[in-house]
Amino acid sequence: MGAAAGGWRSSALVACLALGLQAPACASDIQRVEGRYVQREIPASIEVPVDPQGTWQRSQVDGATLVLEGPEGARLSWIHHCGGRQPEPRLASRTLLLGVDLLGSPEQGPVRVDGASGWRVRGRVRDGERSAWLEAVTRVQGSCSDDFLLVTPQRSARASALFDRWWRSFRTTVPAAGASG
Repeated sequence: MGAAAGGWRSSALVACLALGLQAPACASDIQRVEGRYVQREIPASIEVPVDPQGTWQRSQVDGATLVLEGPEGARLSWIHHCGGRQPEPRLASRTLLLGVDLLGSPEQGPVRVDGASGWRVRGRVRDGERSAWLEAVTRVQGSCSDDFLLVTPQRSARASALFDRWWRSFRTTVPAAGASG
């Protein structure tokens, strides 16, 4: 996660991202290099999504490492956080989603992200009368966690497939400095 107050992952941030609400913007040191978004300080990178339905545009949301706005009201987000001992991925995922009203029983289970343990959650979320489809993948390694989120107004097989390709492209390596893309 970016420099959030106290360094804690914020359920309010996740609620904003999940329900498409705007939060104050902050500067991001993510660069686009060779078809990837690169954050050299972490260091980590993730692919620029390729979507035949339209392009994904960067957006700034305070506390998020990367936010992309896509077609049909879809939003992809990456939140990176380091500090202290991280819980195992299932518990880290629960912590991430505190304060998010999940409707019904979400689909969930273990995944691997760039060789590290992860946990995936999918389901409908609500805030008052607004609702959305949320998919979240939490990766934990050492003292750091990475959360990847997809939010769409309705469940979409196309958006889910794009999200799967996107979070699976995450790497803790980055292209050489000076490359461009």
